[in-house]
Amino acid sequence: MVSMEAEAAVPRPTGRARRTKGKAAPEPELKDYAHRSLYAKPETLDLIREIAFKERISAQALYREGLFLMLRKRGHYKDKHIDDV
Repeated sequence: MVSMEAEAAVPRPTGRARRTKGKAAPEPELKDYAHRSLYAKPETLDLIREIAFKERISAQALYREGLFLMLRKRGHYKDKHIDDV
């Protein structure tokens, strides 16, 4: 029989493990990217996730595309590629 103290010391899985198919993409270096939270209506975020799913790209790629288009419209990033965002 296992004591309560010994059982409590055993780590339990959190259930948050990501399941991936195939090889995972390499993680970008944190120093290469800044983090900012995006506040939007739930319907907007749901739509972005739906578009990302249908187009088989990440929501993050859609956010970068939007930032790129906004910056170009305002005269920035004229000589840069979307991957520079």
